[in-house]
Amino acid sequence: VKIKQFDLPDSNLNAVYTRMISERNQMAEKYTAEGNKEADFYAQHIRTEGGLPCFELIAHGEHWGEVCMAVPGRHQVINALAAAAAMDACGIPAPAILSGLAHYTGASRRMEYKGNFNGAEVFDDYAHHPDELAATIAAVRTMEGCKRLVLAFQPHTYTRTKALFHDFVKELRKADVVALIMPHNTQSVGLMSKERIARMKDDAVLLSFGRGSVLDQDALVEAMQGGKLWGAALDVTEPEPLPADHPLWDIPNLIITPHVAGNML
Repeated sequence: VKIKQFDLPDSNLNAVYTRMISERNQMAEKYTAEGNKEADFYAQHIRTEGGLPCFELIAHGEHWGEVCMAVPGRHQVINALAAAAAMDACGIPAPAILSGLAHYTGASRRMEYKGNFNGAEVFDDYAHHPDELAATIAAVRTMEGCKRLVLAFQPHTYTRTKALFHDFVKELRKADVVALIMPHNTQSVGLMSKERIARMKDDAVLLSFGRGSVLDQDALVEAMQGGKLWGAALDVTEPEPLPADHPLWDIPNLIITPHVAGNML
């Protein structure tokens, strides 16, 4: 089991965190990739059954057995390998390790199942970094019955969102519907600008649960009238109430639901 140490400078921790995530993923790919026999623990014959990952666990050059997990996502295979290595280092026997991996049902706010709403399965996930978003979205797409992905995104920190915005856009574009949830402050004003709306998928639907100042409403009008976006829904506008002659009132496929955002979805 190989461990790499990172030197953390005192500043720019978001950039350091991004580098750590990148290097961690590179390490995982090198030491735990399918069929890599140089690793102490590796997976082979990785596949998806019923929307969940299955693989054969090889440890110390021996075939320990097959694992079919109860949590979705190919990234869970790497997590399982790390967990198996840690349990082995603690002296836990192989049969118990295999059983533990197969019966692991996840952690709070990590693809946590919340229930069914109007026929849609609802999950809560604390993915607050683009790489974590990528893993979560990929996991959802492999689940049985997945037809449309509605993603409600609430930034953990606005500085990180701004610094990694291009990466966030790249991952958020993979959802069918994206809802933005953020309050009004000096860092969120104008976050959804004309330039950023232009990076959205053609015919996308924009849902804004944030304050009106978060979204450039003139840019939204232009995008809707020009056919860039298929639709939009705004819970709050700027100003409130909107003047009767404001162009937002006359745009097809645009819903304004003042402060009753729960009805948007």
